[in-house]
Parts: sequence; structure tokens; C-alpha cells
Amino acid sequence: MDLDAIARDAQLQVDRIVRMQTDLAEATAAASSRSGLVHARTGPGGGVLGLSIAPAAMRLSPEDLAAEVIEAITAAQRSYGALADKIMDPVLGTGGPEAFG
Repeated sequence: MDLDAIARDAQLQVDRIVRMQTDLAEATAAASSRSGLVHARTGPGGGVLGLSIAPAAMRLSPEDLAAEVIEAITAAQRSYGALADKIMDPVLGTGGPEAFG
């Protein structure tokens, strides 16, 4: 058993994990509502980092505007989730959502 090789492998894995954590912390994702009237940007933990509403959206009812906002945020959160899966897969070997059937 080569302890130096084991130590090097362990350090490489630690380095990959640190990089993964950094990439996840810095990653953002963006998406729009289907109408394109609302655009959202999210980050780690689903946090909303940005939200823009087109002037034309001001003609919508409050309920319809709220639905547009929710749609854009949800789409951005899903996009961030897919990006996080891509970032984590090389280190954790999760295989992404399709691995869970």
C-alpha cells in the first residue's frame, strides 16, 4: 500500500470538493416567464438575485402579474438546480436527476 499515493488521491478529492463548493456558491441561473414579461435570476438555495418586469406587464391584473413572477422565479430555480447537478456530478457521481428514475 503506497501511503503517498493515497494521500495524493485524498488531496485531489479535497481540492475537487473545494472547487465544487466555490462553483456552487458563485453559480447563478436565469429564466423568463413564458410570455417573456418577467425575468428572474437565482442563486444558491433558490435565492432571488434579480427580477425584472417589462413595462407591458403593468397592464396585467395583479393575479396574472404574480403568476408571471412565480413562473419566472420557479423556472430560474429549476435551471439553477440543473446547473448544480452538473457541477456536483463529477465529484459526487450523482448522475443527475435521471439517475433517480
